[in-house]
Amino acid sequence: MQTVFMVGDEPVDGYKLEEKLGGYAFYPLWRVRAPDGTGKLWKEIDLVVGNAAVETRTLGLLVQLRHPNLNTLTNFWQLDDGNTLVIETDIPLMTLRERLEQSQSNPLTVQEIQQHIAEAAEGLDFLNSPCHEFQGQKVARPSSGLEALA
Repeated sequence: MQTVFMVGDEPVDGYKLEEKLGGYAFYPLWRVRAPDGTGKLWKEIDLVVGNAAVETRTLGLLVQLRHPNLNTLTNFWQLDDGNTLVIETDIPLMTLRERLEQSQSNPLTVQEIQQHIAEAAEGLDFLNSPCHEFQGQKVARPSSGLEALA
């Protein structure tokens, strides 16, 4: 069974859980304060449920991928309980969901929508192009389920 975390917990030394941001039943998202004081986004993954093992296969590759239109995976840990994987990214300045919530008082322009679509397409093209070195081969985006962090 996966460990249940609460605000204020430090599942990894020096990383303090500040706010649960939602996510899914087996993939909660957390805002975390790192040891250096920066904010991070954590995805907590229950390795016992469903296809969670797929999440772990290509983490070594995913942590190397860099693109301006992707939220970079910066670190990952399998916790002591053996059933929980935590993956870390930088916190985006603003998610598209947050921008849509703002649109009530500050409507999206056609140009802004086009820009968001173009940036998302560039990130997806990068992930799906066979240019990533993995186990001695050039591959496209690994099928990992982590694209939700993009």
